Amino acid sequence: MADYIIVCELKGSENSNPTILDSYPLDVEDQISMKILPKFLPFGSRAGDYLINRSGKNTILSYIFKIKNSDSRDDLLSISIVLGKKDKIDTYKLVLKEVIDKMRDNFLLTEEILKENIRTIYQGVYNEKDITIDFLTIKLSKIYTEAKLIYESKKPKIRGSFSL
Repeated sequence: MADYIIVCELKGSENSNPTILDSYPLDVEDQISMKILPKFLPFGSRAGDYLINRSGKNTILSYIFKIKNSDSRDDLLSISIVLGKKDKIDTYKLVLKEVIDKMRDNFLLTEEILKENIRTIYQGVYNEKDITIDFLTIKLSKIYTEAKLIYESKKPKIRGSFSL
């Protein structure tokens, strides 16, 4: 279960540094130092990368993507979820990619729309429910159902005795 979600950004302009664009449900912008920020948007990241890092007892899963910038190079962003355990990582990878891809395909992938809808995205991820961003409905419940079939298959039942 996702504890919180963070969107970080590295502007395409010269001499820019990674920053936190937004977070939910905690306002962590003041709490995350430049020392820990690379765990959310690591140096050398490329669009399409999934990165898994640890911070204390938490696992951080980040999906890296870009947003077109007409002034200079594209902006590089990450959408990260902080998990209490390294649980369902493969499922969350699919969910994060689906959200970003659907937004991009429908011309809704902008800084402003991400900031306006971070709470909606978090609630969809946390509750495994469909979300609506502007006119677009993203069927996260379907992704969760499919992912459970793929990644959370039943473990075999062990029978017998294993005494020595």
